[in-house]
Amino acid sequence: MDHRSSSDEVFSKAYAMGRMTFYCPRTANWLATEVHTNPETVQRCMGVAMKVFCPYCRSMHELPVRETRLEG
Repeated sequence: MDHRSSSDEVFSKAYAMGRMTFYCPRTANWLATEVHTNPETVQRCMGVAMKVFCPYCRSMHELPVRETRLEG
């Protein structure tokens, strides 16, 4: 029997940590970063860009946080 309320479930989803991944515009591969965060933080940072080194095309990309995908 699960004793969690629906508010507990919403809380756990909002604060679930995931690794930020981005799409490489040159090679069409998803690249993983070492940044772990939650969906709420991503929402607050939608106007920010991150510089990420891409191991696929071996270059630095400046990618908008709004294009990230959280994995894990």
